[in-house]
Amino acid sequence: MSKIKKDDLQRFNYIVQIIQKSDWYNVELFCNGWTVTNIGDVVVKVNDQIFYPGVIGVSLGDSRSYGGNEGEIYKGVIKVAFQVPPGGVNPQIELVQKVYIFKDEEEE
Repeated sequence: MSKIKKDDLQRFNYIVQIIQKSDWYNVELFCNGWTVTNIGDVVVKVNDQIFYPGVIGVSLGDSRSYGGNEGEIYKGVIKVAFQVPPGGVNPQIELVQKVYIFKDEEEE
């Protein structure tokens, strides 16, 4: 069995955001993949894909992951469009981005 050297490993971190309004969102620098979970109580479209809500206090809504292969980064935007009916709703998604960290950033 070959030994893995510390310098051969790729480093990454997660950046978590709660988004509550429709807009275009930039991805983080060196984003390799991202996950969206509907944690609100309304339907939302993310990059034109529909995410249905769960039952608040019981289950999460739809969730999907979008990932790149090793060494790939996502260059684009994330379009969020909540379908908000009138009357006391809670539109929100959790967006988790996986980002590469490079040695010089790690030492800061």
